[in-house]
Amino acid sequence: MRWISRGQQQRDHRGQRNKCAACGNDGTTARPLTISRDGMRIHLQHYHEPRSGYYGDTHQGVG
Repeated sequence: MRWISRGQQQRDHRGQRNKCAACGNDGTTARPLTISRDGMRIHLQHYHEPRSGYYGDTHQGVG
């Protein structure tokens, strides 16, 4: 089961469900969003970017 943080729930209610919490860009087929361990929607690629706060972290699947 995916856990969505309160902060992400607030973003969702403000119409930002398809916006990456890390960079602010939209999720797309080429750059899908996933749920991070802290319950935020971010692009999968942030797990592979050394400058990202999510580098090397694990995710919960596409969200």
